[in-house]
Amino acid sequence: MILVLGLVRSDIIGCDAFCIDLAWQFSDGMLARRLRVLSRGKAGSSSHPHQAFEISKYQVTQQEYQALTGTNPSTFPGPNLPVEGVSWNDAQLFCEALNAKKDGYHYRLPTEAEWEYAARAGNESARYGSLDDVAWYRDNSGGTTHPVGEKLPNAFGLYDTLGNVWEWVHDWYGADYYSNSPGTDPPGPVSGEYRVLRGGSWRGVARGLARVSSRYILRPNVRSSVLGFRCARNAVQNPSGH
Repeated sequence: MILVLGLVRSDIIGCDAFCIDLAWQFSDGMLARRLRVLSRGKAGSSSHPHQAFEISKYQVTQQEYQALTGTNPSTFPGPNLPVEGVSWNDAQLFCEALNAKKDGYHYRLPTEAEWEYAARAGNESARYGSLDDVAWYRDNSGGTTHPVGEKLPNAFGLYDTLGNVWEWVHDWYGADYYSNSPGTDPPGPVSGEYRVLRGGSWRGVARGLARVSSRYILRPNVRSSVLGFRCARNAVQNPSGH
């Protein structure tokens, strides 16, 4: 994997978030993506990320997934459509394949707290805009997924954090976890039966599942045409081992 850095940094005093756009592409010339780097800030809940992290502006596409894994499990085929039909375990294997390239970053699923902070982008309302403008959901999707990035982004520049496909996050589900979790960087429960998904999908309804606060829980081996993911990453200290 080749990283092409294009630094566009906002260092505004008092700003809760800054960003660095990183275009990254596979060495075979396929796909160019961008990551959004988020610093410490406050989300709509009492739990929020403290350490800076990078999260993809887009859901992982079928082109990306197939380029790395050689497979495409999606029900709705299209190179720039979000990959779906992937389990939490599949998403983990994708991240591990990225990590095997040893490019100086550790790729992973975002924690639930990171995901919510990134999705809310400082907005504590149920949605960050008119639903038809920002999301593909039951009433406008036509019963299928759509290419990533076609709807309006949130204030942090992330697309499709509402709708299109549910996004697996790292966390196990714990019914009362956040009543006793750390105030910053909550990592989620250490074990469980179900993993958490966020964001809703093309099949979601406006009154319930098309909200930033919506949560979904499934066993980590479940696959469905409404399930996808996006990646987060952190820089690895001394990646060469020296």
